[in-house]
Amino acid sequence: MTKFILIASGKGGAGKTSCTINLASAFNYFNKDVILLDANIHNPNLSLNLGLLNTKRNLQDVLLGKYHILEALYNHPSGFRIAPLSIESNYISKVNLSNFKNALFGLDGLTDFVLVDSPSGNNIDTINLINAVDEIILVVNPEIASITDAMKTIRIANYYKKPVRGILLNKTTEKDFYNHDDIKTILKREVIGVIENDDNIKTANYYKDSVVNLFPLSKSSLSFKKAASNLLNEFYEFQAKKGFFSKIFNK
Repeated sequence: MTKFILIASGKGGAGKTSCTINLASAFNYFNKDVILLDANIHNPNLSLNLGLLNTKRNLQDVLLGKYHILEALYNHPSGFRIAPLSIESNYISKVNLSNFKNALFGLDGLTDFVLVDSPSGNNIDTINLINAVDEIILVVNPEIASITDAMKTIRIANYYKKPVRGILLNKTTEKDFYNHDDIKTILKREVIGVIENDDNIKTANYYKDSVVNLFPLSKSSLSFKKAASNLLNEFYEFQAKKGFFSKIFNK
């Protein structure tokens, strides 16, 4: 059965899109088939980050009923597929997410996971997406504004009886005021992964790829794989010793 997961963040700039891309690559590392959907119809960052902005068919056309969603999927070198959005301005007044759930039906049973990259904020688009998916992963930064907005998203999810699977704590540093345990206590949700601030992520974005694919031994790549293993209930451990990596891995 296909699991539909919304990757959301109440606050813009939390790194939600990068987390969506790298979670997909990490799932793929564990031999899971993954499809990404760019649902940020006003700012298609996922499509931009993966270099798919002017495709012949896109998710807007699917929402308008022109194509089946399978006809708008494109393969990415990282191993997943994506239904991108167009940046053409003529779609803005025509497309909304009210029928997004209907579009998802075309993928049910055809893949292991569908990860939906949501717009930031808690608005009608977010509500439509929450209603369309099975569960939610929240991307949160270790700062009060991001934590506060995450609380608002959790309240919306609770209202619509959609589970928040966990928190992906992103862009962490050693100087953060809030740590893993603080976030868990404040938001009352499990922290499924902690992603360190890593310049390799910026480099991967430049090359329209995931850090998991391009820099598999970087700290952030290992952290995304660990987060994926937590979600999949797979055993995964990676330890660094005396300047070289020692890998303990069992599936």
